Amino acid sequence: MTTRATGVREPMSKVDTAWLRMESPTNLMMITGLLFLNKRMEPRKLKRVIAERFLAFPRFRQKAVDEGNAAFWQTDIDFDMDWHVRVAALPGTGDKAALEKYTSELASTALDHSRPLWQFHLIENYDGGSVLLSRIHHCYADGLALVQVMLSLTDAAPKPEKRAPLAKAWLKRDQGGVVFEIEGKAVALRHDGKFRLESGKWKTENGKRRKLVFHFRSCVVHCENRI
Repeated sequence: MTTRATGVREPMSKVDTAWLRMESPTNLMMITGLLFLNKRMEPRKLKRVIAERFLAFPRFRQKAVDEGNAAFWQTDIDFDMDWHVRVAALPGTGDKAALEKYTSELASTALDHSRPLWQFHLIENYDGGSVLLSRIHHCYADGLALVQVMLSLTDAAPKPEKRAPLAKAWLKRDQGGVVFEIEGKAVALRHDGKFRLESGKWKTENGKRRKLVFHFRSCVVHCENRI
């Protein structure tokens, strides 16, 4: 039953429910990733990008609710951006060892199931730039789809036109969909928050096969330059 107090609900697929219920204290079903930026990222700018691009996928505003006999996606009426996007500082000299320890600690810490199951942790000063650590529960999407979610936060050129539509950059299909190829597989992500993985190879509008080689560092540089 849906009420104003609990937010809008929709049934969760069997696959997503399986990922949600597979979690245990010693087996966190969470995908953790690091994005390295060669320039400093300001928290307010990061939050703006998250609001405009990450939250363009409605799923990330929803909580994963398991009531035993059924699981649901439920809109979080108390959504708090400040809880989901955190600012952190590494101890000591803030070197690689400190980053690895911090990442290990977060990768071993469960997300709060009373909220949408994702967080970004911005380490403002690392090696002259910043690091963005992401933690997203596997029930929201698989690893390949989440790579494309992260791509949607970036631009395809270091100096794109201001507010240029993403359809002219990463988004090669209509309906706001994102398509890319990795290891011979075509991966598609739709803005309704649903994902699919298909065999075969996607082609660009000019009929030539599009091959994407994704490097986190260079893509995040584009994101920094866009802001």
